[in-house]
Amino acid sequence: MAAPRLVSGCQHPKMAGHLLDPIAGRDDLVQSRPLVVVLRLLVDAKGELMQGELVDMHQISRGRFAGWDGLAPAVRSFLNEERASPVHGDAVLGN
Repeated sequence: MAAPRLVSGCQHPKMAGHLLDPIAGRDDLVQSRPLVVVLRLLVDAKGELMQGELVDMHQISRGRFAGWDGLAPAVRSFLNEERASPVHGDAVLGN
């Protein structure tokens, strides 16, 4: 039996899924929209993260990072870019 998959509202044929429901009681999430980012990770033989890349739903590289210490800043930078340019492809982030 295959492991369960996380799903999003992405319309990309290889990443299609269902919209994630807002958390109960979080009215501020009603105006939210899904944002798809794929993490491509390179791990060593022991499973330790060596490096990675953030890829958007259009398969465009949006940033690279080294190790665990680089992951959060890379994601933060990606989100800041999306926020500064509210419309990027099919994804929209609020301020």
